[in-house]
Amino acid sequence: MPRFHPCALITVEHQYLEKMHFSRGPVCVTPVRWAGARAASRVRSALRQTLLHARSIAYSDSASGVYVERELFKRLGIEEQVKTRARMIPKIPVASVVATGDYEVGLQQVSELLPVKGAAYVGKIPESMQSVTRFAAGIPVGAQHPKEAKALLDYLASPAVQPEVTSTGLDSVATH
Repeated sequence: MPRFHPCALITVEHQYLEKMHFSRGPVCVTPVRWAGARAASRVRSALRQTLLHARSIAYSDSASGVYVERELFKRLGIEEQVKTRARMIPKIPVASVVATGDYEVGLQQVSELLPVKGAAYVGKIPESMQSVTRFAAGIPVGAQHPKEAKALLDYLASPAVQPEVTSTGLDSVATH
């Protein structure tokens, strides 16, 4: 039985006839009650100031949250200043605790934010500060239906499907 990487659709420890990257899930800023934070999604210094001035910061317990906790705060030089106000939120979308007012600012992947009612999508964090999850699929050597699998991969990477991909908050990386 193949093992699966938790952040992708690709099996680990196999050879592939075909492998494609379909999309990437960037981290975004999710403030609901703080209109001035919109600039934080575009400029490193504004993101830093937004986080320094936030009364509370929530981030997810997924790979993006681990990045926020272990790397982003350090890269921004604010790890010590936000340590008492920043919390990893287990098991539920970060946007939901921001939408209820329990936290002022949230950091999570765009695709996890968009379905949450009451949450405001402010924007992605600056590209220079990003950590993205790549979503990919592969056809293992020895697959029972490689032609059908290839047709599915081609369809998922096609220009016709990309509006659907981006509507979910993922960035398209299709090459067709």
